[in-house]
Amino acid sequence: MKKSYTLLFFTILIFSLIKINAQNSNDNNCKVIGKKHSGIYNGGCKKGLAHGEGVLNFDEGKKIYEGKFKKGELNGEGILYTFEDGEKVILKEGIWKNNEYVGEKKVRPYKVKRVVNLPRYTVRKTGEQKEVYINFMKDGGRNNNVRNLNVLVNNGNEINGSRIMGYDNIIFPFQCEINYYTTSKLGTTSLQVRFEIIISEPGRWEISLFN
Repeated sequence: MKKSYTLLFFTILIFSLIKINAQNSNDNNCKVIGKKHSGIYNGGCKKGLAHGEGVLNFDEGKKIYEGKFKKGELNGEGILYTFEDGEKVILKEGIWKNNEYVGEKKVRPYKVKRVVNLPRYTVRKTGEQKEVYINFMKDGGRNNNVRNLNVLVNNGNEINGSRIMGYDNIIFPFQCEINYYTTSKLGTTSLQVRFEIIISEPGRWEISLFN
């Protein structure tokens, strides 16, 4: 019985090694579609075609593409570069589709990371000044029942008046985490509200939080 288990173990091991070698062989022979992109490829492979993350050295070794592939074509985010006098020179950086460069990667002007107990919010760019203002709203007007307000930001100078709250002299990206308590719509319960945002595009922004 012990010999049988030993034989089974070695059989599984041999088949595993064969599978790994076959996979490596497929990766080495993985193809990139298109004559102008004929070259040496290393990276992800699927059904004999470049797929996933990879690096392609082509144009007689003059150009290198490093990025995403799909079904044998340059597809997704990537960077095309060369070397001149030993220094890396970026030729194109951004998004490729079906082997063609379509443009730079679009950066979202802002991203809301977390929303808790907040039925609605708006984020609007209203100018070019490097400022961010925060409005607390309820029932069509200002929310006068904001308690235990705590705002955490990564930079900027606080502006805090009787009817306005915000920050100026901001360096973007601007990260902001807002925490406070307020009453529910019916006024029967107390809610802990949390709102987190990162604003990447410079300008004057207004954040309105509606409870």
